[in-house]
Amino acid sequence: MWSRIKRWVHPKYPEAKGEPLGILASTIAYNAAKCLELMDLNLPTETEKEFAKIDLLLEFTWAFSHIASRYALGFLGPEKALSFMRDTWIPITSWVFVESYFKDSPADAKEEARAAFLRGARARDIEYGECRDLLIEGEAFSDDAVLFRLGKRVAEIAGHSYNPATIMMVQSNMVRMLVDSCFNQIVEKAVRGV
Repeated sequence: MWSRIKRWVHPKYPEAKGEPLGILASTIAYNAAKCLELMDLNLPTETEKEFAKIDLLLEFTWAFSHIASRYALGFLGPEKALSFMRDTWIPITSWVFVESYFKDSPADAKEEARAAFLRGARARDIEYGECRDLLIEGEAFSDDAVLFRLGKRVAEIAGHSYNPATIMMVQSNMVRMLVDSCFNQIVEKAVRGV
């Protein structure tokens, strides 16, 4: 999965290659792909598994993007963070996803994929924005936590509808990827450089 995602650079931001913005894009892509690798798909056919993999990759990408926006909010304040996400970050993230998975598709298919990506990103940002925190101490199954909502959604896509073990595995893997990749520090460098 990771082999399809290289250190892509949005053509509008060529300076991002190897710079904080490019590193953040690569980190989100890598973390999402790694979370997908750790999933057990309980689906009857290979076709269903392939479709589920794209859906899961999207869910993980949107979740990491939302977490990046939460961190950006803390570093930049509401006005600048919104501008950063809307004008810089979301266009780069959608471009990376589309170019990684629809590279050889016709232009109209790419545009359709980009539009679907953006609709999903906005929907998750609204949904996760209602949450109080990423995780709530002592409340692993709180609907007020981003990672619980993600866990429920992932469990359903993976064929483990509302399975507590799957939800907790998603939460654990997300936390592990956030910590292992020093995600908050990467976001801070990216937003401070813009």
